[in-house]
Amino acid sequence: MSLGCKMIVVAFVVLFFCDGKEFKELNEELDDHSNYIDKFPCDKPQPRTFYLKDIVSKDDWNKKYKKQIPKIRPLYTILHRCEGSGGCSKYGEKCIVNETKIVKLAYNMGLSRRIELFEVKNHTSCKCDDSTNDSRIK
Repeated sequence: MSLGCKMIVVAFVVLFFCDGKEFKELNEELDDHSNYIDKFPCDKPQPRTFYLKDIVSKDDWNKKYKKQIPKIRPLYTILHRCEGSGGCSKYGEKCIVNETKIVKLAYNMGLSRRIELFEVKNHTSCKCDDSTNDSRIK
């Protein structure tokens, strides 16, 4: 059964079993929900928290940084991501990265006051795409 048919069936059931007041309240809830999700379109990446462990390779983390973590500052950074940031209007599509920009993040590596720069990808725009597409930029 298509999504449109399912919505018609749900609307019929609601109309048949609910009085006018209940239907109006349910309709207001539906409108509120729809208006809320409209605030999160797929095209805009959303900010996410990442710790140093999240942005360096597992090997580098274990060899270089794991023991220093209590002294490293800042403790985390904010990067923008497309995954889970917005919805797509077609069933089966997912919000994926469309464009990225390399950003440099400076970290104070502890008591030595050594500063290291890390280059990471920041998502700058997103798009809806068929969820079976595996050619995604991570």
